[in-house]
Amino acid sequence: MKCTYCSEVYYGGVRPKFDIIGFADSVERVSPDLHIAWGGGEPTALRDFDQVFSFAQERFQPKTQRIFTNALKYSPVIQAAVDERRVSLTTSIDAGTADTFEKIRRSSGMEKVFKHLQAYSRQSPDLVTIKYIFVSENHASMELDGFVDKIIAHDLQACSFLISTDFKIENEIFSYLDSIMYLFFRLQEIGVGAVSLDDHVFARLKERGFAGLQAEETPDPDRKMIKDRIQKSLDRFAGSDVILWGTGEFARRLLDNPSFRRNFNVIKVVDPSQTRHGMDFQGHTVRPVSDIGLDETNIVIGSVNFYGEVFNELKRMQIDRTRVVPPFLVY
Repeated sequence: MKCTYCSEVYYGGVRPKFDIIGFADSVERVSPDLHIAWGGGEPTALRDFDQVFSFAQERFQPKTQRIFTNALKYSPVIQAAVDERRVSLTTSIDAGTADTFEKIRRSSGMEKVFKHLQAYSRQSPDLVTIKYIFVSENHASMELDGFVDKIIAHDLQACSFLISTDFKIENEIFSYLDSIMYLFFRLQEIGVGAVSLDDHVFARLKERGFAGLQAEETPDPDRKMIKDRIQKSLDRFAGSDVILWGTGEFARRLLDNPSFRRNFNVIKVVDPSQTRHGMDFQGHTVRPVSDIGLDETNIVIGSVNFYGEVFNELKRMQIDRTRVVPPFLVY
């Protein structure tokens, strides 16, 4: 599978020309904070992927592993690793109908992908992230509704979802923002909690501002729904005290953003890493996540790549999900 938005910058269609296991075996020591990402191309297309993956796990004992896979090929090794919570995986689907899937993903295996994701997520759905990358062929409401219907049919509501755009279409993306928000709210309607937006979408929202999504009067029921939901979120969260989870680059950018500071008053910064506790972060002393408490203070998840993991950790901590500020508001 080679998608229409694949870039030769990241994938030239050339198989590895070195011995991966031999190289890994020559590494004498790694950081205890090692994170391994499997991408490519399609990692499971490697003839010896199962062997290489298992070797890396046993040899390095990484803190996390993430696999970016098209999920066309089912892997019992990946299944076992997900079930044992040793790996997370991300798959882009980008369509709600088989015709559009084949047009964008250049494969007729849409149903196979959904079935494999259903299997992978059965025991640990929070470790499975499903992406929807907006391009010119897949932003119609009918396509998005079809995608949501597939999520319901395969019982994937407990997975994490990441909404993105093709980074190569700079000028078209503004016309997709309403569709992006439509999908965001449709996923929420079916009970999905962990829905986030990636850097490409955040950058466009920053340029337009979420108020821009409110600007036009429209009789269209879908757009009216979007406007009403955004306004409801603004009424609920704007101007409130918040706890910021995270001390990474995205969290730093939020605290540097004048719009964010105008809309939210950060009273506390928390992070799960003990090595960061007590450190100064943009004028805030970093505290453990246990300091969040069970009060009603709203929470901003200061991460894009780990949004789903953080959201589900809050869920495990029995934090009311209504305290989490929707990601489209933070810019």
